[in-house]
Amino acid sequence: MSDQDTFQRRRSPFGRIASSYSHTTYACQIFGDTEIAQAPDPADYGLASLVGISAGSDRQVVAIVYDTILMNPDFGQLGPRLSTDSDLAVFSPDYLSERVTIVSLLTLGTMTPKGARQRTPRVAPMLDARVRALDFDEVDRFHHPGGAFAVGYLPSMGMLPQGNGPVVMEMLLDDLQERFPEHNRELTVLSQALSWDNRVQTIS
Repeated sequence: MSDQDTFQRRRSPFGRIASSYSHTTYACQIFGDTEIAQAPDPADYGLASLVGISAGSDRQVVAIVYDTILMNPDFGQLGPRLSTDSDLAVFSPDYLSERVTIVSLLTLGTMTPKGARQRTPRVAPMLDARVRALDFDEVDRFHHPGGAFAVGYLPSMGMLPQGNGPVVMEMLLDDLQERFPEHNRELTVLSQALSWDNRVQTIS
């Protein structure tokens, strides 16, 4: 199978880019029941998941999920409801669409059939760009940008919010250790260094 064939064998999108917080951080709205035939798998957009953002037919931006926000217009409203969910689905479907799940993404690099780059993308993803989980082969390709194993994007993850950053990085390194057991030694050193830094910051 060619690289082009492998690149095109994509998993189904679970959401779309709704807005950006900055050039490197984005909000992805998860598809609702009325927008897609089959509900997205929550495991595809769990914390520290690696995802691809469509950026053309042969290019995608690679990002990581670092936060989740649930939006519910009913929260805080007291009193009886005059309509049931089934009634609203018929008479006011737009109301239901206001209940959404948003995941926050940090871009880590780009990938094309020719290879990967672990650096901040020069061009930002477009609004409504589809977002999906990376498959097994794509995770492998992204972590071998020049043929050798690399995690050169880790410094850029220092831009994550302090509360989420250390947790997301630890989860990512755990996932990478499972995915790339042949590089367990290097990843263990990185994980231990991160754990030490987190303890020092907590004490200070």
